[in-house]
Amino acid sequence: MTFPLDLLPPDRVFGGLSATSKAEALGQLAARAAAALGLPTGLVLQSLLWREALGSTAIGHGVAIPHAVLPVLDHSFALFARAAVPIPFDGVDGRPVSAIFLLLTPEDCAAESTHLLAQVCRGLRDPQALPALDRAGSDAALYATLTGLLVGRRAA
Repeated sequence: MTFPLDLLPPDRVFGGLSATSKAEALGQLAARAAAALGLPTGLVLQSLLWREALGSTAIGHGVAIPHAVLPVLDHSFALFARAAVPIPFDGVDGRPVSAIFLLLTPEDCAAESTHLLAQVCRGLRDPQALPALDRAGSDAALYATLTGLLVGRRAA
């Protein structure tokens, strides 16, 4: 199975995230997600920070997958950002991240959440994924590259 692309429309994939710290990145992503979902930014941010306190969601190779469970959601939500400058994220390999995939899921969807996280990890764990995403010169190209990785096409 591949990642359900209906969870990630083109308007939720963007480059140029201007954050310089993990907290700032999570704050900016929480604000975008909250606006799209009609939720308070603080609710989304608090959930992300709580999860991040358990351990960094940076998975290596310059990629982070911050995720959280939000009981108020009735469907999963995803967005992707490429940082303008790599951001320290306390990852397992110590590398800063420039590819950040945010995933929010409802409370009663633990199996779906695990499945979605696994699909994102599979798509982005290739060491060539980050260079391919970095080569994308526009948000449209970034979307095409990212969705290709998520459906199993190798990074070019």
